[in-house]
Amino acid sequence: MTDSPLPAAAVETPLGWAGVAVSPAGIRRATLFHRTRDACLGELRAFGAVEAQPAQRPPLLAAALERLAALYRERYPRTL
Repeated sequence: MTDSPLPAAAVETPLGWAGVAVSPAGIRRATLFHRTRDACLGELRAFGAVEAQPAQRPPLLAAALERLAALYRERYPRTL
């Protein structure tokens, strides 16, 4: 684990909530398909992550979140 908290974010997909935590070196933790946003972020917090608000998200986190959401929207296209 790093000395400073890892920035994290969650996104809703057709299969449930997914989340990602990153460091400057890349993705450090990912979690998939929770029933609630809080459960998703709670798992990331257990590994030293803190939720980053959209304006404070590092580019890597924003990109990972968007790609994750797009992938599952494309493969499982039910309306959320």
